[in-house]
Amino acid sequence: MKPLLEADITFMLERSEDVLCSVKGAHFFLTGATGLVGKWILEALLEANVRLETSFQITALSRNPEHFKSTMPHLAHKSELTWLQGDGSDFKFPIRPIDYIIHAAAEVQNPNQELPSQVLLQQIRNTEHVLELCRLNPQAVLLFTSSGAVYGKIPSNMTHVMESYSGAPDISQTQSAYGEGKRVSEFLLASAATEFELDYKISRTFAVVGAHLPLHSGFAIGNFIRDALAGEDIIVSGDGTATRSYLYMAEHTIWLLKILIAGMSRQTYNIGSDISYSIAEVALKVSKCFEDRTVRVLQQPVIEKPILRYVPSIEKIKKEFGFEVEIPLDQAIQRTRNWLLQGVAIQGVI
Repeated sequence: MKPLLEADITFMLERSEDVLCSVKGAHFFLTGATGLVGKWILEALLEANVRLETSFQITALSRNPEHFKSTMPHLAHKSELTWLQGDGSDFKFPIRPIDYIIHAAAEVQNPNQELPSQVLLQQIRNTEHVLELCRLNPQAVLLFTSSGAVYGKIPSNMTHVMESYSGAPDISQTQSAYGEGKRVSEFLLASAATEFELDYKISRTFAVVGAHLPLHSGFAIGNFIRDALAGEDIIVSGDGTATRSYLYMAEHTIWLLKILIAGMSRQTYNIGSDISYSIAEVALKVSKCFEDRTVRVLQQPVIEKPILRYVPSIEKIKKEFGFEVEIPLDQAIQRTRNWLLQGVAIQGVI
């Protein structure tokens, strides 16, 4: 895989320089280092060392570091990056004191491979193990990357869901395993904070788009981009009325780093765009970036059917950090396309 676009690296470092330079020499520990979020964080921190002289040391957890090194050769031999091989629930703890822990591991349910109960239990085991690492590093700040999935089905009359909304995944549905696992993990953090001094922050990520986004999974926009790249029609499997918003991964990474370093302790923040589109509109936007591919919506909308919404309120993070969504969806899709066309094969993004 190719490095991130130069424009994205410059964008991230310009907007996070203040917080990154305030913690020069810090030791970061990262779970989920080979996932979508992890790859962006690694690139940002390692490039900060080069361009901002931050002297960060990074320990990254992976089940298969060698595979990562073979697919990301530009990061493979960085002296400040130490790979720790292991599973999220039983990895050996680093001896060197840690300043910042980013728990970004995500057990995503694959109906062809994983039992829903194992998706749930693995997330819980991973979080419990990370909390043990926190006990051994009481000076460390923990960022847990949760998900908007913790809210469950959002009422159709709620255009933007706030952090205070107390909805939850439907536990009678097996596809709730991922969201329920994130929800229980959040509870474990709050519980641990009553037992020992734990400085933690929680980010609830909504839909994103950008380099490294899986193109063969349940991410609608990723599937649309996959179809367009292959020269095929863009297929919307439903009626296209569900609403989503998409935050570009460069902005997502900036927001995560600022929450980790400068966010309020024991606070939860929604992360995502508050500018919503129907799924059909998203498919059309992808089409325009790929020579106007044909969009086919397979189902007809049903009159008075409640609209399925998945859009965050980001008033809290706007007020605290002054954040605004800077990269519109059209540009985000175009940048994702540009990265893919650097020579990255579709199969290489899975």
